[in-house]
Amino acid sequence: MNITSISTAENGHTHEKHTTKPSTQLTGEFQLRHADKHKRSKTVLLLFDFYKASEKAIASYCSLYHGYGFDVLYVKSHFKHFVWPKNSQTLASKLLQHIQTDDFTYENILVHAASMGAYNFGVIMAEMYEKPELHEKVRKKIKAVVYDSLTIGSLDNMAKGVSQGTQNVVLQKILPILMHAYFYITWSQTVALYEHYIAVFKQRPLEVPTLMFTCRNDPMSDYHAVEDLVELWQSHYKFPLTHRCWEKSRHAAHLRIHREEYVRDLDTFLSSVPDLDVNIKLKAKM
Repeated sequence: MNITSISTAENGHTHEKHTTKPSTQLTGEFQLRHADKHKRSKTVLLLFDFYKASEKAIASYCSLYHGYGFDVLYVKSHFKHFVWPKNSQTLASKLLQHIQTDDFTYENILVHAASMGAYNFGVIMAEMYEKPELHEKVRKKIKAVVYDSLTIGSLDNMAKGVSQGTQNVVLQKILPILMHAYFYITWSQTVALYEHYIAVFKQRPLEVPTLMFTCRNDPMSDYHAVEDLVELWQSHYKFPLTHRCWEKSRHAAHLRIHREEYVRDLDTFLSSVPDLDVNIKLKAKM
């Protein structure tokens, strides 16, 4: 696997370092993983992962999208992005800055955002809308979005999401209580911003083909809130929206648990997206 690690210097310039390090050695703020080390694809997938995603899980998603011929720009989600939204704002600014450098020559951008990664992408959406004169070119390059396991509903869902980042059963019970206390103390710097980003996400979706993967038994995602969101988008907007919901699955693990259906839905979805090279489609099963 050919990997490019990207970091942003204090002077704001981006630097790319091509490396053949094993994929378990992650460096830099973003990581570009090429489908073919000998040439750059016309399309890049922005992969916003879920909190504490393992390298094995990330490699699985990268392999899936590499099968379509897409390069993958991996954007890692950290606890600090959620617990202090200004950190996510900084991430958004740096990523948008990188995407607009001369070195970023991709014609098309796809987005795959899972769990906390969808929150980070929501912050990026807000940044694009707030400064259209700076980011309109990026917005127009985004051809489609895949949302996987949205953490949506209430502060309880958010707190549960954080608690699932540890395998310690005691901490899983204590963390939601601590998070609620933290939200109360930092309301203006956390919850108020969450509400703003959620409102932008709901009321101003990117009007591009969208695929959603959810399940009814996800404790970190209120299924009724997901249904309301789907109904809102379908009734107020005309962009194509596909929603796959399983009765039973696991948060951010749909690809592993329901791989055949997941890949088939993704194949069908990507085949319907305009402007993508027909020759690279339907390769995920190979």
